[in-house]
Amino acid sequence: MPWAAVLGVAALAAVSSYQKSQQAAKSSDAQAALYEESGRRRRELAKVQEERSRRESSKLMGLQRAKLAAAGVEPSTGTALLTQEETARESELQALLTRAQGIYEAQTQEHQGALGRWQSRTIRKSAFTNALLAGASTGVSAYGAMGGVPGGGGGGQSAASIRYGSTVGAGGIPTIGYDYYGS
Repeated sequence: MPWAAVLGVAALAAVSSYQKSQQAAKSSDAQAALYEESGRRRRELAKVQEERSRRESSKLMGLQRAKLAAAGVEPSTGTALLTQEETARESELQALLTRAQGIYEAQTQEHQGALGRWQSRTIRKSAFTNALLAGASTGVSAYGAMGGVPGGGGGGQSAASIRYGSTVGAGGIPTIGYDYYGS
């Protein structure tokens, strides 16, 4: 029995599985970094939009006061004052809503980034175990394909045919046994 070939195939499968896991972890880290950066930029953008909203509101209120004064209305009393106060409240509410929306969007991106980092750590933690399982599974398959079951040479009975009581004909096709395929 060529044990070296079985072990070589198993080792190759294990190394390949480990490398794939490491590459998936790197990809997850890169995606997480993009989400984190996007969250930081969204926070910055929200601050700029909030400030812009306040500046525009200030201009609007100045324009209101100028129009009231041009019309001969005292802007600091009565209905004119109430209108300006309402405009100021609505303007501040709009600025705060702009900030809140930006924070929400930034947090969504940052949470996505944290999830990507967690996924990356999980992939790295399980990489070794998955590599061992892939190597063992491939080794067992190679062992069976090389005639590892009594009768040797690959043309005898497989482990599945022994378990279900069927025999294997030419080309590995079962000749008897409904349960050969696990149905």
